[in-house]
Amino acid sequence: EMDAEPEDAACGAGSYIDLLTRDPAADFERLERWIRAVTETLRAVPAKASRVELVLRRAWVNEAPGYGTTWFVEGCGATPRRARQAWNEALLLSLPVIMDPQLMELRGSGR
Repeated sequence: EMDAEPEDAACGAGSYIDLLTRDPAADFERLERWIRAVTETLRAVPAKASRVELVLRRAWVNEAPGYGTTWFVEGCGATPRRARQAWNEALLLSLPVIMDPQLMELRGSGR
């Protein structure tokens, strides 16, 4: 699941960030297109002992019902230090894709 040998998956580190758009036009279909494009781009990023996952879900946005995306980043390693390193690498590799202005246009006004 994280492209790691069992002995390199003894420890883990992870985080999640909820992403909300301020654009009221960002409906489910637009956010889904954005998630698919980000996922496809991330598949080409070489990263070992880690994974990135995006989950589209209902959320309250600006006091109105809407949708949000939860961005999960996880890393594993033989030691806690190695797990944190894998998590950090996955976070740093995926951040530019998440923030890519061209991909952001798929979800709304780019905000």
